[in-house]
Amino acid sequence: MSHRSITTVSPSAVPKPVSLVNPVEMATSAPIANPIAMQQPTISADSLRAQEALTQMQLLAKSVANNVGEHHNQVVSINEQIKSTGDGDSDALARLVSQLFEANQCVQN
Repeated sequence: MSHRSITTVSPSAVPKPVSLVNPVEMATSAPIANPIAMQQPTISADSLRAQEALTQMQLLAKSVANNVGEHHNQVVSINEQIKSTGDGDSDALARLVSQLFEANQCVQN
C-alpha cells in the first residue's frame, strides 16, 4: 500500500487571476500620453519668428528663380526671332528689340 501525502497550500501562495482589459473600456478611458509629444521642446517666440523669416526667404528665392527662368525663356524666344528675321526687316527688329527691353524692365522691377 502506497502512501500519498496531501499538501496544503496557503491562500497567499495561489496566483491571483489576471484581469483582462475590455477594449471598449480602454478606448473610453483616459487618453494615454503621447511619448513623442512629451519629448518635443517648447518653441520660443524668437524661434517662431526665425522660422517665419526662413519660410519667407524660401518663398522669395523661389519667386526670384521663377522670374529669372521666365525672363530667360523670353530672351531665348526673342533671340530666336531676331535670328530668323531678315536683314531688311527693320520694323520687325525694332519690335523685337523693344520686347527685349520690356522683358529686361520686368525682371528688374
